[in-house]
Amino acid sequence: MLKKITTILCAGLLLNLFFCSTILANDGEKRSVSKTRTKILSLGTGTSSRIEVTLYDKTKIKGYIGESDDRGFTVVSDENGQATKVNYSDVKKATGRNNLNGRWIRIGVIGLIIVGLILFATVSSEY
Repeated sequence: MLKKITTILCAGLLLNLFFCSTILANDGEKRSVSKTRTKILSLGTGTSSRIEVTLYDKTKIKGYIGESDDRGFTVVSDENGQATKVNYSDVKKATGRNNLNGRWIRIGVIGLIIVGLILFATVSSEY
């Protein structure tokens, strides 16, 4: 009797391990898709939103983000202008940058510093 109960418990534990690992794998995949979606949505769309995408089938797509929605985004190629629709779940790796954001922030800060120095120099030379 004890042998039968031990066998059933062991079988139950093995099944539990199998199903738990499947659930955890699906959860990790959902987090990966969510992370990819957040990253791509933060880049925005337009010619300044440069991206290079590697898919799970080892296809590489390079260009800018034409549009994005809840299920995927469109990458427009620089070379031939061809638009490729990509699902977030197909993305293995995505690297991108938005040139305008960083560049315009730097230009604005430098401009404010220059204007501030000019104003400081004119005000201090009057006194």
